[in-house]
Amino acid sequence: MQAVRTGSVINRKLKAGSKEINGESARAAGKQVYDRVKEAGVSGAKAVRTDVTHIRSFKAIIARMILFVTLILLLGIVFDAYSSAINYEIYNKKTEITEIKNEIDTLSLKIASANSPNVIEEKAKELGMEYPSVSQYVYIDSVSD
Repeated sequence: MQAVRTGSVINRKLKAGSKEINGESARAAGKQVYDRVKEAGVSGAKAVRTDVTHIRSFKAIIARMILFVTLILLLGIVFDAYSSAINYEIYNKKTEITEIKNEIDTLSLKIASANSPNVIEEKAKELGMEYPSVSQYVYIDSVSD
């Protein structure tokens, strides 16, 4: 406990001398506090240093966890975007299939109507064909073995 109090007193003196300590200044100030406490022979100086190390390692763990969660969220966003693109592609293909099925149905109806005897007769008349007259009939005798 004495090391912490001594460090606090030195920290207050350091803060009183300058408005703000950060970056390299903070590391240097921390080293000064550690050195002064160690010179004073206060037991527990090592504990103060260990506490600072634990705090730094805890901060590093928290930083890594935040980075990990951020990466997981970014991967989720990427996969969601990819899945949306695939779903859009599937929708387009289903629409295309429906259009092709409709075209097949239309063509099947045209084929069925074109094969009716009435349509064939009309087409033949358009082409100038007529029913044969009696004189145009040719009879062939069948030869039986």
